[in-house]
Amino acid sequence: MERCATGILAAALLVFMAIGINGCGEQSTVKSSDIIISTGPDGETIYVPRTVDAATSALAQYLQLQADFKGISKDGYFLDTQLANLHSQERLLSRAQALKWRWQNMDGKIIDLSSSIDQVKARIKTLDVNG
Repeated sequence: MERCATGILAAALLVFMAIGINGCGEQSTVKSSDIIISTGPDGETIYVPRTVDAATSALAQYLQLQADFKGISKDGYFLDTQLANLHSQERLLSRAQALKWRWQNMDGKIIDLSSSIDQVKARIKTLDVNG
């Protein structure tokens, strides 16, 4: 009997974790106004979500990665950092596409997720010296 109760409790916990990770009833369109732009102590641009839902947080992360990529790619060094950044961008874009999120860029235009994924993959291919 104890095993059955433990199994039920574990199954319920897994369901709640899946809902928490994938979201339940969260917004599917994230507007540019849902992101706060601030400046760090060294003048870097920082993107912060106004809400704690997954779609908004993922957009803020994506915008941050794009901004960070511009800084690390200026001199051609840090190839591994550039690749890691691009792979993270690809994962965020793919997740947004799979979950049917619609993101607005900071100019208010909808981000075309498919073409953005293609662009990131093309950049990865140009940097990937091993394959």
